[in-house]
Amino acid sequence: MSERSNESSFFVWHRHLPRPIASITLPHPMKAQRRHELKENSLIRSLKQLPSASQQYGSRIALGIVLVAIIIVVIRSRMNAAADRVNMAQQSLNQAGGDLFQLKDRLVSQPGAELQLAQDRQALYSDGIKLADDALEKAGAKEIHIKAQALLYKGDLNFELANLPPLPGAATQPSLAPDEKPQELLDNAEAAYSQVLSDCPDDIFAVTAAHFGLAAIAENRTPTDRSQWEIARQHYQGVLDSHAAPAFKNLASQRLALLAQLQQPVLTDVPPLFPGATSRPTTAPAAQPSAQPTTR
Repeated sequence: MSERSNESSFFVWHRHLPRPIASITLPHPMKAQRRHELKENSLIRSLKQLPSASQQYGSRIALGIVLVAIIIVVIRSRMNAAADRVNMAQQSLNQAGGDLFQLKDRLVSQPGAELQLAQDRQALYSDGIKLADDALEKAGAKEIHIKAQALLYKGDLNFELANLPPLPGAATQPSLAPDEKPQELLDNAEAAYSQVLSDCPDDIFAVTAAHFGLAAIAENRTPTDRSQWEIARQHYQGVLDSHAAPAFKNLASQRLALLAQLQQPVLTDVPPLFPGATSRPTTAPAAQPSAQPTTR
C-alpha cells in the first residue's frame, strides 16, 4: 500500500516538473531567385496601385505646383512693375529739369518776337510742372530722393517764372504775360518747398535747397511786407543749424549779413552840409537780391 502511494506521488510530482524545450528548427535560407521574385511582386503591386494613388493625390499636387508658380509670377511682376515705375519717374524728372534749365534761358527776345517768347515760357513752365507731378505719382512714397527733387523742380519752375523780366507790352497785352500772377506763382513755389521740409526731412540737400528757396520767396515779398525779412532770416539760420555742406553754410552766412544791409532804408534827400553843395544819397540804391533756389 505504501509502495503504491509513493509511486503515485512520484508521478504527480513528475507532471509538475518543467518540460524540456523542444528543439527549434530554422527555415532554410531563402534562395536568391525567391527573393528576386518577392521584390518583383512588390514592385508590380506598387505599380498597380500607382494609378489610384495618382488619382487620389495628383490633383492636389498639381494644384500646389500651380499656386506656387502663380505666386512667383505675381511677385516678379510686381518687382518689375515697381522698377519700371521708378525708371519712368526718373525720366520725367530729368525732362522737368530740362524744362527748368530752358526756362531760365528765356530772358529777352528779339524785337517782334515777344509773343513767341511768352508762349515758350508758358509751355516750358506747364510742361515742367506736369512732368514733375508725373514723377511724384510714379515714384511713390518710398522713393524719397525722386519725390524731393520733383518738389524742388516744381518750386523752382514757379519761382523762375515769377521772376523773369516782363516782356515789353505785357502791361497792356495779356498774351505777353504768364497765365498765373506773380503772387500765385510765389505761393505755388512756397507750397512745394514747404512740402520738401515736411515730407523729406532726411534728404539734407533737398532740405537745404528748400530753405534757400523759401528765403528767396520771402525776400521777394519784402517790398510789400517787411515782416518777410524775419522769415528769410529764419530760413538762412535753418541752413546754418542743419547738416548742410560747408559751402551752403557759408552762403547762408553771407545772405544773413546782407539782410541787415538790405533792411536799411535808402536816403535820397539829405540836406547839404555846406551851402552850394549838391545833395546826394548817403547810400547807393541796392537792387533787391533774391537767393536763387538751389537745385541739383
